[in-house]
Amino acid sequence: AIATPEGSVFTNALIQVIEQAASDGRELSLGGLAERSSAEVAMRVPKERRFNPQLSGNIERADRYMIVSK
Repeated sequence: AIATPEGSVFTNALIQVIEQAASDGRELSLGGLAERSSAEVAMRVPKERRFNPQLSGNIERADRYMIVSK
């Protein structure tokens, strides 16, 4: 994990992705959350320090949409 004065890069990426989906009125699945948070991390972290967030859960539900509200 990479920490910043604003908090964990991973946590902030998750928050950004969830807030954006809620703001846009888009549905979000666990798979989409993992993909988009990885992209957010890639934009914030130099390549040599980059990592891919690992989210876990029931793989059969990874593509089901989660409820995201404002």
